[in-house]
Amino acid sequence: MFLVAGGSGLGKTTLLISLAKEALRWGFPALVIYVDLNGTSGDGQIEGIQLAILRKLGVSEAVIDAAGSDGLARLYQVETTARHFLLLLDNVKSRDQARELCPGPGNTVVLTSRTAAPALAALCEDTINLTGLGYEDAKNLLVGLAGAERIDADLDAVKTLVAQCEGLPLALLLVGTLLVSDEAMTVRQVVDGLEARESRKANGRSKQIESVLDLCYARLEAVEPNAARLFRCLGASVGRAHLPPLPRAALAALARLFPGTSDAAVDILLHWQLAKADRRGRIYLHGTVRQYAARKLGRSEDALKRLIRWYTGSAYAGGNALADGWAGDLIPDTTGIVPHEFSSERPDLVLAWFEQERSTMVAVLRDFGHVTPNSWQLPVFCLPALFIRRPLDDCRELAQRAVRLAQNNDFGRGRCLHLYAWVENETTAGAPATRCLDELVDLHDRIADERGRAWTMYVCGQRFAVQREFAQADRCFREALRHFRATGFRFGIAIVQSTRAVVLDGLGRDDDARSAAQEGLTIACELGNIPLRAFARDQVGFLYQQHGEFGEAIRIYGQVLHDRHRSGERWGIADTLLRQGQAFAGMGDRERAREALTTSLAIFQELRDHRQVLVVQLALASLDIEYRAGN
Repeated sequence: MFLVAGGSGLGKTTLLISLAKEALRWGFPALVIYVDLNGTSGDGQIEGIQLAILRKLGVSEAVIDAAGSDGLARLYQVETTARHFLLLLDNVKSRDQARELCPGPGNTVVLTSRTAAPALAALCEDTINLTGLGYEDAKNLLVGLAGAERIDADLDAVKTLVAQCEGLPLALLLVGTLLVSDEAMTVRQVVDGLEARESRKANGRSKQIESVLDLCYARLEAVEPNAARLFRCLGASVGRAHLPPLPRAALAALARLFPGTSDAAVDILLHWQLAKADRRGRIYLHGTVRQYAARKLGRSEDALKRLIRWYTGSAYAGGNALADGWAGDLIPDTTGIVPHEFSSERPDLVLAWFEQERSTMVAVLRDFGHVTPNSWQLPVFCLPALFIRRPLDDCRELAQRAVRLAQNNDFGRGRCLHLYAWVENETTAGAPATRCLDELVDLHDRIADERGRAWTMYVCGQRFAVQREFAQADRCFREALRHFRATGFRFGIAIVQSTRAVVLDGLGRDDDARSAAQEGLTIACELGNIPLRAFARDQVGFLYQQHGEFGEAIRIYGQVLHDRHRSGERWGIADTLLRQGQAFAGMGDRERAREALTTSLAIFQELRDHRQVLVVQLALASLDIEYRAGN
């Protein structure tokens, strides 16, 4: 473990990021995990970080659940041992934080702190104490930004300026950018402006950086008021929680700007070095700069409400592109917001958006969900994408948070419990799913939400089908079907009939099963919904496979794979390959069976779906046993 210590503006975070890039360039280590501890205090937050690290390392939810909260610390040590990853802990405040997040042996840890406290330094093999730049280095930095002619024109002023900034790289960078923004401004004018501001600063803050920020912000507000507004809003925070890096599309809502105006404002902030872009192009503020922006903003609630509404509206639009009208009368408030737009013809882009934004949505809900009573809608509107993509690691946290946010709203609680029940059914297939569904059924008897009740019956049917209680499953599916037929919701009819077909087959009602499957597929084709069509076809193929018609099943699975590749459904591709591999095995084509199963296994391992990994491994083992028995 190594410590990088130094005050605000010395470049600790920049050094960490450079270290990570260099390590990856040289191929060491296999994984870099960065954690910003600024704003982290309580034990619950440390546990959340431990869980996030375990999930990034691929530890299954079943293993995490088995450990429980009491065994989390022990599990963290065991599962992180000898993983050969680089853990970067930024803004560590205490020895306890560092000790609790330090992984097991066989990894490298680099942490930063504003002070090299003896107790913290004692944990580390070595400590690097950062100091301000000397005069020559500081001058060269300014020359690189503003040009030699302007800097050399008044070297006495430059010396004063470096002293005012105490050689802090951040302060000098901001000053140099300020000079670039106004060609008429001289170094002497900057010095005079800083002197006037420093005399008014109270003790207890980094007055050098704050004085520079005052100067930059005053200029920004005078010439670029929209950029100044966005700058303030990027400082939105509640307590110690601050915004994660955000996509450009979300910033217009955050700052209440038109999208084109927002893009121009972002470019200005980046040019002025007031904002940064991460490797994915997402925008954020440096910790010291963010704290300054937060003070300028004052109340953060309005900006945060707009951000949550943008994500909610975008998730609603994305969900409708995948399953138009699935949420019924539940419609988000998008007044004054321009949500992200999606096309039903490009489900791959819809799923990619949900994949990119999932962790940010979790973070926003975790830290700011309480600022608006309808924030529970956001995870609910993610359900169509979760159903298709199945990112199970984050699904449970998203669902649990939704239930907590909707605790005072029966309608919302019903929708959130539906989400949570589905997640539990997919991840554990155990008692939690049953208890949740029982509570949900009772709740629907008290609230007016027929669309929600129908979807609950659908999940109950899935649950009974997994348990092979086919009569009970069919009863639930028929109840859901009645609502969908009564309201003319063809998507719902298609998905219920396609799912129900396998249940009818299990009941020995072969003709009814094929009729239900055909109805589902016909509607899916007429709607032109690619993920729904793939799902319906997959069910038809499975019926043929169940009846030993392996050739026809394999032909249909080929069509399914075409659609699922087009949609970018990684989980669906793996699931269809599993069925296809089993069909090849049924035909006695061991080589093609192994190829399909091996590809399926690789995808499930990549997605960290440990339950499905086990299913495929058993199928491969069965293939080998049959081969040996035949020889």
